[in-house]
Amino acid sequence: MKKGHTAIINKYIKNSNDVLLIDLYDDIEPYFLNILNHGNLLLNNLKNEKKTNEHIFKIKANEAIFFKKMGDIVLKHQKNGEKRIDDIRIRETTFNVVYCIILLYVLTTLLLKVKPFSRKKH
Repeated sequence: MKKGHTAIINKYIKNSNDVLLIDLYDDIEPYFLNILNHGNLLLNNLKNEKKTNEHIFKIKANEAIFFKKMGDIVLKHQKNGEKRIDDIRIRETTFNVVYCIILLYVLTTLLLKVKPFSRKKH
């Protein structure tokens, strides 16, 4: 879990210009680390029921906030994805319109320069 979390932050988030997304990942980091640390402590103290319950309680407390913030991150990624799709559609439409204009220009130029065939009588 930690490798995946770290890889996402290093490869995508730090290279992103999206300040809100960077802030969301910064906000989630302490909760993630608390869950990770208490999960490891839980696994190391399974024989001690009091410590086990304490770690479970702390994991659950951090888990609720972690998942709420993860939901915000997912929504932000979705909005970014939708914006990229819209940008691509606009770019594609612009390209198609420019292509059609150029094609019409070329065809019109060619048709005006070419004289119709006429049959010569011998």
